[in-house]
Amino acid sequence: MKKFFKFAACMLAFGALASACHKPAGTPDVDDPLVNAIEYAGVRADIETVLVDVTTGTLYFTTEEGVRSLDELAEAEYVTYTAGDNAEGSLDGVFETSLTNLPEGFVFAYYKGGEQVLQLTSEDHSAITEGTLKLTVDMENGESGNVDFDMTLVSGDTFRGNIDVVADELVIVLPEPPVTGPEYPENDMTIVLDGESIPVAKAFLETFSGYYMFTATPDASAESYEDILERGLDYVQALLLPGQLWKDLEVSESGVIVYGSIEGLALDPYSVTGTGRLDYDEVSGEGTLKLALVNADGAEIGVNATAVMSTPAPDDNTISVDGVSQPVRAAFYLAEGGVTALYFTSAAVDTFDEMAESAVDYFCIMVPDSDLTGEAIDFGNASEGTYLMYVNNANEEQLEAVTGDAGVSASYSLKKTGDEEYAAVVSVSFADGTEVSVDFEGSCVSVDYVPEIPNEFTYDGMTESIQSALVDSSDPDIWHIWLSSTGGLEEPGEFEDPSSESIHITAPAKAFNGEPCGFSTYKELLKFEYAGQTWTYKEGDSAVGTLTVSLEDGYLTVDFTNYDNFSGHYSGPAVVVE
Repeated sequence: MKKFFKFAACMLAFGALASACHKPAGTPDVDDPLVNAIEYAGVRADIETVLVDVTTGTLYFTTEEGVRSLDELAEAEYVTYTAGDNAEGSLDGVFETSLTNLPEGFVFAYYKGGEQVLQLTSEDHSAITEGTLKLTVDMENGESGNVDFDMTLVSGDTFRGNIDVVADELVIVLPEPPVTGPEYPENDMTIVLDGESIPVAKAFLETFSGYYMFTATPDASAESYEDILERGLDYVQALLLPGQLWKDLEVSESGVIVYGSIEGLALDPYSVTGTGRLDYDEVSGEGTLKLALVNADGAEIGVNATAVMSTPAPDDNTISVDGVSQPVRAAFYLAEGGVTALYFTSAAVDTFDEMAESAVDYFCIMVPDSDLTGEAIDFGNASEGTYLMYVNNANEEQLEAVTGDAGVSASYSLKKTGDEEYAAVVSVSFADGTEVSVDFEGSCVSVDYVPEIPNEFTYDGMTESIQSALVDSSDPDIWHIWLSSTGGLEEPGEFEDPSSESIHITAPAKAFNGEPCGFSTYKELLKFEYAGQTWTYKEGDSAVGTLTVSLEDGYLTVDFTNYDNFSGHYSGPAVVVE
C-alpha cells in the first residue's frame, strides 16, 4: 500500500462529516492568503514539517524544521488533530465540517512552547464562537492534500491555517517497539553493562558502505575506529541505514547491525536482541546513539553517546554506490584460464572468504586478460564473457550483468600494473538503477590467500601468545600436549609447574591425525586443563569441546576450543618426549 494511503486514511476520517457543511467563519482577505502557514491572533508562522502517527491516526503540523519524532514536539509550536474512527468514502474528495459540531473522537488542538493554547472536541468547543475545517484529498494528481481551517476565538481574535500535505514529504511515525532489554541509559556518554555504568571517553560517527556507523569506546586514547580494532580496545558499535534514523527499532528484526566487545563480553551481532536508535542532525552533523540490548548470554548492555560526523580524508582508491563514496579498504584478484576477476569492497577485511561472508557489500568485474590494456571499453562493445556483479549482503541483493544484457550501461578501463597490482576505473548502472563506480590503483590480494594464524590462545576474553610447546608421547596410547605463554620451557616439570600457567591437553595417540574430534568421540580420554579449570565430556552435552592435532617430525599443529571461553592455535616446533 502506498505511503500516502497512510496519510489519506488518517485525513479521510472527515468523510463521515461531509453532511455537516458550513460556511467558513471569518473568511480571510483574498489579498492576504495563507500558504503552508498558520496565523494565531495576527501572528503568522510557516509550517515546516508534517508528521503522521499511523498508530493513532493523528496528524501534526509544526513550525519546526527537521522534526523526526513526537518527542521533538515537546517545546515546539504545532497544530494537531485526531479524526477518530469516522473514515468513510473515497480516498478522493473535499470534506468540510463545523468546528463547533464535531463528531465523537475528533480532537483539534494548538500547542506553543510545550503549552496547550486551545483544544476542540465533540464535548468541548468553548474556546471558539464559530469555525470550519476543510480537507481536500487528490490522489490523482501527485498524491497531495490540503488542510484549511478558520475559527473565531471567544476573545474575538481569529485562528486560521492553510497547509499543503505532500505524501513524499510526510514524516511517518511508526509504533514504538516493545522494550525487550534494558532501557536506554539516561546519561549521555555512558555505557551500562549489567547495571554498572562505564563512561564513554570517545565516540566516532562516520559513513561506511552506505551505513551510518557509530562507535563508542571507554578508552580515551582511541583515535579512530581503525585504531580501536588495531589495538584491541573495548568498544560498542552500531550500523544503521539512512532510512532507519530517528526511529526506535527492534535490532534483531530491523537489520540494525551491532558489534563490539566490552570488559571481555563480545556482542554477537547475529543473536543480540533489544532496541536501538540513531538521531542525526544533518546541519550540525551531530548524532546520538541509544541502545538497549540483551546479548546471547543474557548480559544487558545500554548505550547513550553523542558524536559529530567525521569528514573522511580524500582517498585515491574509492568505491561509490548510488553516490555514497567510501575508500576501497580491500581488493582481491583471481587470474586463471585467460580471465581475470577483480573484487573491491569498503569493508576492512583480510581475505576473500571474509569479504564474501561478512562484508556489507562488494563489487566484481571479470574480463578476458586481453582487455587488461588500460583502454576505456564500453559495456555495449565488451568482449564475450565480460561479467559485472554487485552484492549487498545487508539487503540480500545480488545484481549481475553479462555481455549483451539490456538495460545495463557501463564503461571501464583495467590494467595489470605489476605483480598482484592492478588499476581499475569502472562505472556501472545496473538494470534496476543501482549505480556503482570504482577508482582504484594498487595492490590486490589473491582470492586464495590464507593468512597465517597466530600462535595464541584466548581465555575469558584475554589473549596470550604461545611461546613454548611440548608433547609427551611416552605412553603408547595416551599423549599429553603442554602449551605455555612462557618462553624457553623444555622439560615436562617446567610445564607442570603452576607458575608457568600452562595449558594441558590429554588425548589418545590416535587422535593425532589432523582430523577434528570432539569430547564425545573420546569420552573417557579427551581433556582440556587450564587456570584451575577442567573440560571433559559431559552426558547430554554434545559440543563441549573440539580438538584438531597432528605431530610430524617434531612439528606440532593444534587447534582447540570449548565453544565458550577457551580456544587456541599453535603451529610450530615442539619438544617431544618419547
